[in-house]
Amino acid sequence: MGASRYGADRAEIARLLEAWGEPRYRAEQVWDALYRQRRPLEDATALPRSLREAIGTAFPLALDLVVRQDSRDATTTKWLWSAGADRAQVET
Repeated sequence: MGASRYGADRAEIARLLEAWGEPRYRAEQVWDALYRQRRPLEDATALPRSLREAIGTAFPLALDLVVRQDSRDATTTKWLWSAGADRAQVET
């Protein structure tokens, strides 16, 4: 597939689930959880866990959190993310 989880469009999700033999309504459930309810895929409990895991593998997150660091006075938080196929790192 190649798309990230939030970069995939509805048609890509539907095609993947159809290829896996899933019923059509599953694509709507995935879309609803990710875009309407804005839930992490792991919290989309209307979907079987095995399907959530398979979708997570097929459509990974574009950014992965590597490290979170809070300042001593809790006024600043820094995150280190990795992204892309080369896992380039970005600090925010």
